[in-house]
Amino acid sequence: ISYYNMGRIRMEWSNVWAILGEHFNQVGCHPNINIGFFAIDSLRQLAMQFLAKEELPHFKFQKDFLRPFEYILINNSNISIKDMQMIQAKSHNIKSGWKSLFGVFSAAAREDNESIVVMAFDLVRSLIKDQFDDVVSNSNYPDLMVCLTEFSKNKRFQKTSLQAIELICASIPKMLDYPQYRIHEPVNGSNGVEGVASNNKVITNDDPSFKFWYPLLFGFHDVIMNGEDLEVRTRALNSMFDTLKKFGFTYSLEFWGAICRQILFPIFGILRSRSDISKFSSHEDMSVWLSTTMIQALRNMIDLFTHYFDTLEVMIDGILDLLGCCIIQENDTLARIGCSCLQQLIVDNVKKLDYDHWGKISSKLVQLFESTTPYNLLDEERRFIEAANGLNGMYSGQNGSSVNGFVSEVDLNTRSMIEDSYIDSEHSTTATIQPNEQRAQEFNQIIIKCLLQLLLIDVVNELLNNESVYESIPSVHLLITGECLEKSYLFARKFNEDKSLRIALWKIGFMKQLPNLLKQESSSASCYLSLLVRMYQDDSAERKEKRDMIEQKLLPLSLQICKHYNSLDHESQSRNINAWTPVVISVLNAYVNFNNDDLLRFLPDFYPEAIDLLSHDIPTAGLRLALRDLFMRVALLHNLIPASNRDRDTSDTQSYNSLDY
Repeated sequence: ISYYNMGRIRMEWSNVWAILGEHFNQVGCHPNINIGFFAIDSLRQLAMQFLAKEELPHFKFQKDFLRPFEYILINNSNISIKDMQMIQAKSHNIKSGWKSLFGVFSAAAREDNESIVVMAFDLVRSLIKDQFDDVVSNSNYPDLMVCLTEFSKNKRFQKTSLQAIELICASIPKMLDYPQYRIHEPVNGSNGVEGVASNNKVITNDDPSFKFWYPLLFGFHDVIMNGEDLEVRTRALNSMFDTLKKFGFTYSLEFWGAICRQILFPIFGILRSRSDISKFSSHEDMSVWLSTTMIQALRNMIDLFTHYFDTLEVMIDGILDLLGCCIIQENDTLARIGCSCLQQLIVDNVKKLDYDHWGKISSKLVQLFESTTPYNLLDEERRFIEAANGLNGMYSGQNGSSVNGFVSEVDLNTRSMIEDSYIDSEHSTTATIQPNEQRAQEFNQIIIKCLLQLLLIDVVNELLNNESVYESIPSVHLLITGECLEKSYLFARKFNEDKSLRIALWKIGFMKQLPNLLKQESSSASCYLSLLVRMYQDDSAERKEKRDMIEQKLLPLSLQICKHYNSLDHESQSRNINAWTPVVISVLNAYVNFNNDDLLRFLPDFYPEAIDLLSHDIPTAGLRLALRDLFMRVALLHNLIPASNRDRDTSDTQSYNSLDY
């Protein structure tokens, strides 16, 4: 019937084949292998005869005619049938049939049988070598990319997967030379505000970028997100970002926007969406993907943003949101990488960032400090204390948590940062109460927030110690960052001073020892003090405008630090002494370096606290020398030292200031 009706006009033949094609689908999947062979052989002979006919313009019947090949390959479990089908699966006369043909190859790429996968891949490689122009001229380049992507995602045959990625990359120079697509011409202009940031401009299917670059880049994206093999994912990831860096200058601004929204940012969707987590078969698979592929993608993303900063700078909000999502994850590795990438973003682009950029960065820091401050420690004080007094059995069970699909990682080092520097004699034993699962989850969230706050303080400290970064940040945004440090310091101090709350938390199993936020309090105070001193002593015009405001912050902070230090018990609070001594030295050095007029104004309030430092044993040579420098400076200021000794004492002071305390 098929043979004798093949001469009919295409419209009539289409109706006939709609019925006969379904029949071939059923017979080709018959459990009797002989019947299946006969059906495939008959279909192959019909295909050779049919494809010998020229396909008329605007007719797409070839793909319908070849569709039974794809159906049989997918639905017939017999390997021999698949082998026979693949041997004769190509023809030089194919036009619209390429789509179905690549569908056949894609189905073969998902097979577990090596001979089928290798045979199909060899055929695809041969087609790319000999008939690439035919594929492209019939607008089937996207189908080719989908096909090669399926080979890349095969979880059993790594060699074939890696070779498939190589073929994807090898198609780039072929397409760059293809005259139909003017894709190798650089885009003029670099003002990306309208194109990259706006969703109003749409890339059409006729755009050469969409027809060529998008299928290729999306193929890489598909392998990155769904590939089983780590080496294959890594190869795809590197290939994608190398391609973007090498050829991104040819992309239109609108196309860059499409790439960011549809290919790059979705890689990190797992940080926001629980539905993305469900695609992993196990928590171990997810952990491996996060700690390898996603972290590498994040670093590459920052590198790409820096490479094309002038074009992509309007995407800085999205980049900062992405880094923020990483930093606040309850996963130590992700948080640290997020902080590292935030530093990299700022340092690498410090000379390109303008006032508005710094405003967005400082706003993001405010948001991060706010979201990592464990306010419920203080807000729930009454509940914690009542629970500690009651101990009514609600604190028993397993200690563990999983938030947003990520297992919280709270290691011993994290806990040691928060545990107290000493244990009162009445609380010298380790707490034995085990909180229930809900309470344990709440405690772990609090502990991780404390760790994240420490990471943020370190990030800010390292950034401000970078000369280029400090000089580039406008004063108003420096002060906003300073307020973050001040709030962190005040929160930690308030918690550390609330002994009843800390004892209650210890009793109900929050920590094995009496908890505190000593490291947060001392490190945030140190960083904040350093920033204020540096800004106060900065003679640039912009910094001078804020000097009065800085002075109102600096003097109370320095007095507060010294008063707190003088109140410490040097015998029972040795860890507190060790933590605060470098901060006190910084305070003393700051006063030594004030000009004469400022020092005279500040001494009445500060000098008594400096004298009180002598009422305790001075723990380090650094503190002793800092005190000597201050007293020497005061003596010089009031002409208490003979003129003959001034030069020697001044040089001694300078040498002391150079010591590593």
